Amino acid sequence: MHTESTVEDILKTVQKFRILCVGRSGVGKSSLINHVFGIDEARVSQFKPGEADIEQEFVSEQNGSFVLHDSKGFEPGDTSAFNTVNEFILRRCDREELKDRIHAIWLCTETPTAGSRVFESGDEKLVQLAHKKAIPLVIVFTQYDMLVETKIMQLKRKDNKMTPEAAKQQGEADALKALQVCVESLERSMKKLGTTMPPFAEVSIDPGYEDNLSNLSLITRNVVQDRLKNDAWLMWAIAQRVSLPVKIDACIDKGVSYYYLALSGTVPGVGKTLLRECLAHVHKDIVDCWNLRNGHQVSEFWRVVLRQVLISPDPKWR
Repeated sequence: MHTESTVEDILKTVQKFRILCVGRSGVGKSSLINHVFGIDEARVSQFKPGEADIEQEFVSEQNGSFVLHDSKGFEPGDTSAFNTVNEFILRRCDREELKDRIHAIWLCTETPTAGSRVFESGDEKLVQLAHKKAIPLVIVFTQYDMLVETKIMQLKRKDNKMTPEAAKQQGEADALKALQVCVESLERSMKKLGTTMPPFAEVSIDPGYEDNLSNLSLITRNVVQDRLKNDAWLMWAIAQRVSLPVKIDACIDKGVSYYYLALSGTVPGVGKTLLRECLAHVHKDIVDCWNLRNGHQVSEFWRVVLRQVLISPDPKWR
């Protein structure tokens, strides 16, 4: 996909990626936001436990490329929380400027470990609303490590001679199977409601689950790009700080777009002058896409790059 808008244009029109995070208190929203956006200051919510003001905009000084709206999750039999979210989304849908609309929703729910109910009626209504209004929504199963640990413990109780390595490998496989059962149940529920099952991701902020966070970022980018049909996806690529491929794809997309602009004669200059202009522009786009503003973030960038190159199973990043 090649668009004529430059990164500079997008930063002016979209300004910040606006995300709505919905989930019950204790589900791990604050930690998730901190890790994905590379900050350490999110307190979602800053009110007493279980409460949130959905209208409040959380903006971080450590990463100025996103705006967060927080909503408490839906309790059984309680319609007030959904009504608040519903009214907020409908108001935002009517905003004329792209920067003021909701660009994505994360519906956060704790990964079930004992066959418990995953969605309340409010969750199902939110999925229906997002589908109707073409708002990108991702179901985020948080604290996935707890499911893995539960499966490992079950294996050890059955066979105390099982090695830690074998228990870990089998536990991870059993956790994926258990999650798939949960997803299939949700798919049946969505089918009954006449709604398509949204994309989902299982995540944890614990060490060893970095690829899960990167996958969440990729899924979010894809659904934003697919549903919104505008440049909000690139603003997501700029704001997130967990997926190297998402940022690289954004840089390539904008770089190629500018290359075609230069070939068309839109960019002034010829010969070496044009080449210098193109290289300077591409360099600026890369800096903007990587969202690096200080020395600490540059160091973090190289840490992510080295990790991706050294341990990624995908040969194209080696």
